[in-house]
This record gives sequence, structure tokens and C-alpha cells, in this order.
Amino acid sequence: MSIVLLFMLLFKKGKENEINLQKLQINEHKKFKYLFHDSHLMTALLDRNGKITDINNTVLSFLGLKIDEIKDIFVWDLKCWQKHNKNYMKQLFSDNNRFIEIRKELRILDKYDNDAFIDFSMHYNKNTEEDNFIIVSQNITERKKKERKLKQAYSVFNNTRDGIIITDAYTNIIDVNYSFELITGYKKEDILNIKVNILKSDVHDKEFFKNMWKSINTNGFWKGEIINLKKNKELFIEWITINAIYDENKNVINYIGIFSDITEEKNKEFLLKEQELQLFQQSKLVAMGEMIENIAHQWRQPLSLISTAATGIKIQKEFGTLTEEEELKSLTVINESSQYLSQTIDDFRNYLKTDKSLVLFDLEENIERSINLISLKLKNKDISVIQNIEKISIFGLSNEFTQVIINLLTNAKDALEDNKFENKYIYLLVHLKVIKIQL
Repeated sequence: MSIVLLFMLLFKKGKENEINLQKLQINEHKKFKYLFHDSHLMTALLDRNGKITDINNTVLSFLGLKIDEIKDIFVWDLKCWQKHNKNYMKQLFSDNNRFIEIRKELRILDKYDNDAFIDFSMHYNKNTEEDNFIIVSQNITERKKKERKLKQAYSVFNNTRDGIIITDAYTNIIDVNYSFELITGYKKEDILNIKVNILKSDVHDKEFFKNMWKSINTNGFWKGEIINLKKNKELFIEWITINAIYDENKNVINYIGIFSDITEEKNKEFLLKEQELQLFQQSKLVAMGEMIENIAHQWRQPLSLISTAATGIKIQKEFGTLTEEEELKSLTVINESSQYLSQTIDDFRNYLKTDKSLVLFDLEENIERSINLISLKLKNKDISVIQNIEKISIFGLSNEFTQVIINLLTNAKDALEDNKFENKYIYLLVHLKVIKIQL
């Protein structure tokens, strides 16, 4: 009897152990199910023929399917495969290969038929009673998009005609593009981790760089012309924009400079200005000849008056007939004529000035002076100038305005000189009109 009881107890104990082991297996299976179905990875189980036996929620969501829609279908029949991938998967299983190990990137279609990329792996599971295969994939579409954008950005970075330089927060060079190398003569490997002031010339003073960094630190950027040094110590002029790059805490992590070599353009601009100055000087020489002719004509009368007045004083003095009134009258004529001659010289000198200073000048006086400078030409062609000029002051280039008036009068003279009319007139009407703009 005691032996029977012992066997019963052993049997019961064995059953309890078996039951506990089964419970443990069930719990482990449940844990696996939870991990399987709720994983962010796309996971599926296949039988030995490639038929889907289980699939997780991430795959179903990606494909836009429900669990009952994929029962008893083969993995290559999923609509996500492109034709060549579908044939590839089908061929694998038709070869009865029980040791398939695949790891590759695949391009597939999502539930909206949009292109997507997955990191795909499939291997044979030999630790189960039945042959099966496990597929584990990760959606890497966003990563591929970012990689593509980075490649595009780097392509632009390397192929743009502008030079690009990137430094760290301490202005150590960490990257440059190909155009930078062409412009400066420095190879990337020569200047990595070197301070950007390797390009600095001695043209700009400390105040220039102080203002530049003040703008960068205050506004986050600076743009302007700067003269730097190439590797061969040749100066070059660049138009550059420097931007500060910040992290989420608004701390500077990088500086990016994008610049164009404008040396050739500046040289052309300088040569053009030189040519313009030469043409201006040539036109001034022509104008000078004309002005000398005008001045000679304008001087004849006052010089004649001075000579006549001085001679009259001398003769009357010799004959003792000079009265105080006559002497004062003659001296007044001499003084007024001398003042006129002096004013004519001033007008001539001012006209020949090449400075571009902005001044406040009287419009009527400027026009009167312009007319006097070519009055001989107008008189020789029997042309009279009729003026109706308001009292107006202008802030601008007085000399340039004089040239404009002279050109207008000369053009009008040229238009009238072949005319058969006896009386020829040029009318100058200057009127100030205020325009009100309502916003």
C-alpha cells in the first residue's frame, strides 16, 4: 500500500512539473507573440514552401491588409514586390534550398503604391519541429531619402562655381569644395583643421574685421567684399556671405562661407572707370577749347572798357582836366569789368573740376552760368535764350547739372542753326511741381 502511495505521489509530482513546464512554455510563447506582433520591425513566418504562416502588425499596416487577407498565400504573392523581386523569391523556394540566408536592400511598394526601401533579411529556422523561415525587415525609406538629399547637397556643394568653406566654432577649417581649391590654390588636405585666417591678407585693418564679426555675432551673418590671399600669395577679391550655424541651444557650431571670385570683374570695372575718365577728360579738353573761345569773346568788351577808362584817366590827368567825378566813374568801370573777368575765370575753373561732391546749389545761378559759358555760340547764330525760372535750390552735383544744361542748349542750337527764321529763341522754363502720393 505504501509503495502505491509513493508511485502516486511521484506521478502527481511529475504531472505538476509537466504542467509547470507547459505553463512556462505557454508564457514564453505569449511573450514571443507580443514581441512578434508589436515589434516596429516587419516580421513574418513562412513554411518550407514559402507560404505565410504568421505575420505581424507592422507588415499589415505597411501593406494596408488585414490578417485574414494573407492566410494561405505565398510570400511572393504579396503586392509589395516588384516583378524581378517577386521572381527572385519564387525561385528561391522552387530550388528546395533549406539553408537560405539573405541580407539585402530591396525596393518595394507600400499600400499607396509608392516606392519604399527595406533592409530585408530571411533565414532558415532549424530550431523548430517543422521547417520554417523567418523574415525580418526594417523600413529604411526615410533614411534613403535623407541619404539621397545628402548626396544631392554634396553634389551641389562640390559642383557649384562658388567657393564654399565650412569651419567649426573656433574657425578651424573642416571642409571646402572643389571651387574653393580652384580659386585659392589650396588643396583640401592641405588646410583641414587649420585656422581660416590662412587666407587673410594685410589689406584690411583691425576695424574692418571687428565690424565683420560684430555683424556675424549680432545678426548671424555678414556679406561684403574682402581681399584675401591665394596659396601663391596673389591677392584676389571675393564677394562673400558668412553664416553662423547654431545648435538647439543657440550655440555656434559652424561657420559657412560662400564666395565668388570677382577679381576679374573688379579689374574690368576699374579699367572701365579709367576709360570713362579718359573720355571725360577728352571731352573736357574739347569743351575747354570752346570755353577759351567764349572767354576770349567775353573778355574783349570788359578789357576794352578797362583800357578805355585807364587811358581816359591818364590823358585827362596829363591835360589837367580830370575831375573827381570822372575819375570815380572810370575807376568804377574798371572795378566792375575786373569783377566780371574774375567771375568768368571762376565759372571756367568750376566747370573743369572733376570732383563728384554733393552740394546745395541755386538752380537759376547754375543755369545763368551755363548760358554764359556758351553765349558766344548762341550769339553767333542769332539765338536768344528766354528764361522763366523759379527760385529753387537743389542738393546734387552742380558741375554735372551745368554739363546737362550746356548739352541741352547745344542740341537746341544745332537744331536751330540751319533754320531760315530771323528770330530764333530757346525757352527755358523751370517749375517746381509737388506730387502727393497717398498710401
